[in-house]
Amino acid sequence: MYTNDILLAAVLDSSNLPPAKSFIDNCCTNNVKFTQTYDENIYDNGVIPSKHLVIICCMDARLDIFRMLGLQPGEAHIIRNGGGRIRDAVRSLICSQTLFQTKELMIIHHTDCGFTYFSSNDQILASLMVQTGTLKSNLILPRSRYQFDKSDFMPVVDIEQSIRDDLAEYKQYPMLNQNIIRRQSLTLDISPISTTQIGVRSSSKIRPLNDDKFSSATTFDHHSLPRERLSKRSSIVTHSLNLSHPYQQHHRQVRQLPQPRQPRQPPQPRQARQARQLLQARQLPQARQARQPPQARPARQPPQQNQTWISSSGLLAKWTFNGTFHDEMNTYTAIAMNNPSFISNGYVNRALVLNATSNQYLYTSYIPLINASFTVELWLYPTGWPSPIDHAILGLCTNPSNDQCLHLTIRNFTSIHSLYMSFAGDNCESNESVPLNTWTHAAFVFDKVTLAMSIYRNGNLVGYCISALPLQGIENNVTIGYIPGIVAVYGSNFFQGYIDQLTIVNRAKSACEILDDATLATYYDFDNSPILNDSGPNSLPSTSQFVSFTSSGYSSKAISFNNSTSYLQISGLTGLGTTNKSFSISPWIRPHSLWGTIVFVSSTA
Repeated sequence: MYTNDILLAAVLDSSNLPPAKSFIDNCCTNNVKFTQTYDENIYDNGVIPSKHLVIICCMDARLDIFRMLGLQPGEAHIIRNGGGRIRDAVRSLICSQTLFQTKELMIIHHTDCGFTYFSSNDQILASLMVQTGTLKSNLILPRSRYQFDKSDFMPVVDIEQSIRDDLAEYKQYPMLNQNIIRRQSLTLDISPISTTQIGVRSSSKIRPLNDDKFSSATTFDHHSLPRERLSKRSSIVTHSLNLSHPYQQHHRQVRQLPQPRQPRQPPQPRQARQARQLLQARQLPQARQARQPPQARPARQPPQQNQTWISSSGLLAKWTFNGTFHDEMNTYTAIAMNNPSFISNGYVNRALVLNATSNQYLYTSYIPLINASFTVELWLYPTGWPSPIDHAILGLCTNPSNDQCLHLTIRNFTSIHSLYMSFAGDNCESNESVPLNTWTHAAFVFDKVTLAMSIYRNGNLVGYCISALPLQGIENNVTIGYIPGIVAVYGSNFFQGYIDQLTIVNRAKSACEILDDATLATYYDFDNSPILNDSGPNSLPSTSQFVSFTSSGYSSKAISFNNSTSYLQISGLTGLGTTNKSFSISPWIRPHSLWGTIVFVSSTA
């Protein structure tokens, strides 16, 4: 049993306390009881936070950070100071990152912060002069001899702006890890209490990811607050973060707070929800306004069609590499350098082949990605890792200056090669390796409104970060398979392998769209009869024999097989030809007789 592991040091200001006993005495008494029941396993786990997370937040006594984020002792470093500012936390943050291996940073600011109660340094200096009876010129901090009249007490005028200022200041310290996995900023509104992710809409549809690793969620429950102006019942919106995995956004829950200074009420019953269910986050009404009555729900309609999220909206460029460098939009036909070729068995038909030894790559004219939302998607088949750090996918970069160099690569992170997205300075890496000699779907998404950078691998979110700015810089050529602008920093970066179905759109695609792009092999609705079009993301070719069409389908039209020799054949289903890969085939059928084949999959048909 640990009995003397916690050393207490206190300086007592007895001006407002009874002389006989201070509250610190109570703390010391409580510490004795604490050491008798303390969990020894926390010390056994060492000084490195188990979640590799460091949090900077305000010293406000009302903030219970551990309960707020569902943390346990030993999981994260908590750095607290007035206002939760980066500048005061730099010394501790450097040690946290370099000595104790923290890889993620959260910054939390809150409303009704004490640092919002003054708007200039002069107000603090004036109070010091009154309390100490000292002239302003003589207000000097001992030991450092730092003159207060030249210091910045960093008053907080705008909560969201203060966080943006801290994120910008973070980049000014080269000794801090600028390649940190994720920088997350939250504002905490304590009247009513809620958390808001900076730059992310407070009301949005949260979609589940196709991965069982993202099944848990933590909640934040902030209880009675002593301030008189918070005496009315308040509502709380929680933004739940899965700390076992840094890249998942979970649903938001709504709960009522009890009356301040009254016994805690039992929790209100809530409808059970599954973490993988599609949820709609509800936005609460503004404080001090009457709650609006709920809108009547429309009657449930019978299903009309199989829902997909395939859309060509905002399509800027699409290269299918089916034996040509032509862009299907007839705008950005690529120029080939050093004679790259094509392979016949691409993910869909043929695919681009790039040989790093021959310095092969493509380039095209400027595509409007600067100061804009965008999504870049493609299928990759790497056959080797010839470069020391980066294996280029796509770039818009003339020099690696802050926020002026877009480079999408596969980066070598010691033990794994993972998808990497960077504007130079604002970086985002994924947490899963890209395998060799296997087709992998990659998607890179930037949302200008939320400043969110997202990376998807095979339809699953594997990287999520917040950028300080959209992509800046000057208009220049876009390169594929090589990014010359980062060679001086990271060395040669030619891609080795195959690339297929490269698309760029001028909007941030949703998680559901990307999941369909990565996993939906083919989709036929048969509504365009007699033309058989694949409405899925791959536009696969098909042939048919002795078929007709009927208007009495399950949803609109349907295909009809009239005799024993009728068939529809779809070619190029690479996703169904991959070993040890799950699949689903889902048709609506109305049989005329109870025999015959529905679907037959073959590599030789």
